[in-house]
Amino acid sequence: MAWGSGDAFGAKPTLIDKGDGTSSMEVRANFKPEDLGALGVTSLDEEAYCDVFRHASRRLWTVTNGQHYFESVTFDYGALETDVFVTKGPRSLANGNRILLQFQTPAKGSGENMGQVLAHEWGHYFYDLPDEYSEAKDLGFCANWGKSLSKDASCSGFPTSSCAGGARCIRHRSCINDGGDYDGFYLVDGDPWTPAMVDAWGVVSASQCAAAGGSGPHAVCVLYDPLGTISFPFGGHEAWPNWGAQCLNDYNCDTGFGSGEGRCTAGISGDGWTRAICEGGTSCIMSAHAGKAHWCDANSHVHFDDDGVSLWHNHSLLGRAHANPNMHAPEDYNCWDQAKSVWGGLQFNGQYNDDLELPPNDGDPNFCTWNVPDYTDIEALFDWSMIVIDASGSMIKATNGAPGWVYAVDGAEYFNQVGRQRSEGGDLRVRRRSLADAMGRGHQPPDPSAATGDPRDGPGRADRP
Repeated sequence: MAWGSGDAFGAKPTLIDKGDGTSSMEVRANFKPEDLGALGVTSLDEEAYCDVFRHASRRLWTVTNGQHYFESVTFDYGALETDVFVTKGPRSLANGNRILLQFQTPAKGSGENMGQVLAHEWGHYFYDLPDEYSEAKDLGFCANWGKSLSKDASCSGFPTSSCAGGARCIRHRSCINDGGDYDGFYLVDGDPWTPAMVDAWGVVSASQCAAAGGSGPHAVCVLYDPLGTISFPFGGHEAWPNWGAQCLNDYNCDTGFGSGEGRCTAGISGDGWTRAICEGGTSCIMSAHAGKAHWCDANSHVHFDDDGVSLWHNHSLLGRAHANPNMHAPEDYNCWDQAKSVWGGLQFNGQYNDDLELPPNDGDPNFCTWNVPDYTDIEALFDWSMIVIDASGSMIKATNGAPGWVYAVDGAEYFNQVGRQRSEGGDLRVRRRSLADAMGRGHQPPDPSAATGDPRDGPGRADRP
């Protein structure tokens, strides 16, 4: 999964040229102290986490067709700059600045699976590869869909509508022009595009959309009818007056206030709406990492799924294809050409070597360096920790609504309780009642992406063009 962020987190590793057409990289991994406790990390876990990176190196070796692999990985804690933050959480994600490799439970026994996830995320981070699946922000909703919104109702509108019978595909923040030109086309700021570019990319400027009689960008109303009370026997969406209308909130889409008949696309969650497009057999690891071992190339790239939904207006892919001078339409995009635009030394003749051996350093006992204290090592954690409370009350809120100062006080109380437990000879794995709980909020400390306000986005996924 990729996501967008403007944060700078240090330079990427440099490639170490081995002089034989292969290159390696020295990787940095970092635990935050709060994640040490959340995952219960001790020195006994070194091998399990190291195994994840070994498997990721093997997968990277495979997807680059025997050209790139990890030279080594150094595990630290408390750093602000790193390649991979190892955290507790439900879903790994990455952008061009960092990777959040998230574990729901300690790493033991998860090496191969999480190594595959890391190889997918490394594609985002190191090679600037987008996910090759579409999400709610990339898709529209079929105007002839009769009942509840679901993945089956999602669609793409370019180069043709993927909806049954060619029905309209109404896309969030696109040009809205029912029956007119550019309906469903991707809207961009700036000067009008040339007719040839409009035809090739399905992209228009706001002024071009307006000149054709359309409007946008804005959210639109779509029918929400899980029980079929509106769509049957009353004629489906044609009988629902707000379909496709501009909206700000869900109540703008109700025929009667609070009736729950409509949804505004501005508020639709992306959960469950992912459509993997580029499958291509063992390609493409950037689509759905499980079971995928290759990058797609110009021959293996799959631009449409089995239902005809295209990647044409996938936000991330569209931006990269447009920036690449060798791509003249989104359909020209493929992983190998994109990766080569970032690392020019990569070479690929269109044929993967299925008889590759393991990376040259596989089995190196010095592959991992572990500089991580046990989560019970209070002295080491105190050396790192500093708690700041913003008395002004302006500290950013977590996405769950909890004010930041609650977590600062919780942190202070945690160390106080741990210190007391240690001085009394008790179990250092204290079970604490946090200030947030005491306030009746029931909040839990946010994960790093929530704390920084970063949007979530795929397997393993919001992204930047």
